[in-house]
Amino acid sequence: MLRLRTMLNADGSAPKISLLALLSRFTILALRRYPELNARIEGDEIVMSPPVHLGFAAQTDRGLMVPVVRDAQAHSLEQLSAAVAERTLRAREGTLGPAELTGGTFTVNNYGVFGVDGSAAIINHPEVAILGIGRIIQRPWVIDGQVVPRQMTELTLAFDHRVCDGGTAGGFLRFIADCGAAPELIEDQHGLRRPHLRHALKGIQHQVPQRGDVAGPDEQHDIGVPGYQRRVLDLRDRHEPGAKRLP
Repeated sequence: MLRLRTMLNADGSAPKISLLALLSRFTILALRRYPELNARIEGDEIVMSPPVHLGFAAQTDRGLMVPVVRDAQAHSLEQLSAAVAERTLRAREGTLGPAELTGGTFTVNNYGVFGVDGSAAIINHPEVAILGIGRIIQRPWVIDGQVVPRQMTELTLAFDHRVCDGGTAGGFLRFIADCGAAPELIEDQHGLRRPHLRHALKGIQHQVPQRGDVAGPDEQHDIGVPGYQRRVLDLRDRHEPGAKRLP
């Protein structure tokens, strides 16, 4: 991921891409595969809707705020990076309106900027999950029996068990980790590559994606495409025999 960011930012005339934007993009792709986590609790119902309204924690002089990038799944990587930077600046200036601080469906918390490796992030109610991102630091890692230095980060996921079980949450987290380890496997249609990078990434073999795998070339749609409908599940039926399971 760090190498990819360096490549993306090598063009001095192009907008710079932040690490948070890259990880947010991976998160959006993961939410497409695990839409149970892109949801809100409304009364006795779990409401899943097509768009990803991505919140991100921003520390300001007024305390912690969570600006929201609406319809984040429709943003290119460059647009997403610019939106995060713009909202972070306005949060610190105190110029964000209420509509820009509410309505999120999932939140990312980059506490790594404070030198923290891991933390138990608190879910931003009424959302059902939050992803925590630790600092990126060089650590010893064993590869083929040899200890080598690797840039590592810790990802944590807090989620509401009323929405999904550990298998779904684990697959979601693994998907993001896989994207971070091999982001070159993400297809152009997801907005990760720029045209000038295609030659450098040419020849990589892709797999048809499964849950928990990195995205492949057969994935051509994102959350929000026709046919992906708003879904509602009654919490009172969630764990009863025969209860409807989230897709």
